[in-house]
Amino acid sequence: MQRRHFIKLVGAVAAWPLAMQAQQSSGKVWRIAYLHPAFLDTPSDRTLFDAFRAEMHRLGYNEGKNLVIDPRGAEGKPERLPLLVRELIDLRPDLIVAIATPAIAAASSPPRAFP
Repeated sequence: MQRRHFIKLVGAVAAWPLAMQAQQSSGKVWRIAYLHPAFLDTPSDRTLFDAFRAEMHRLGYNEGKNLVIDPRGAEGKPERLPLLVRELIDLRPDLIVAIATPAIAAASSPPRAFP
């Protein structure tokens, strides 16, 4: 991935909560796809996911009220990432949060049709 595209992606993710904060009172339920290349249940990965959820809560987004988070982990198998991206896109999220370079690359690539 080119550095310029990566910086745009990081900037968009960093700015997203500020834009969303202005729209919180709309009553909309926001859907976030959370893509991780490893496991979601290891202590370090769980800590990262919990920190993300805590920050969303701090910004006023609460699961079950105005937020749905759809987490997916590739369990250390990068070849699973394109399929997980397709699965998440089918859920029509408002935002995809991709953790680490392999997940970012998979989320940045256009989805391919599966047989």
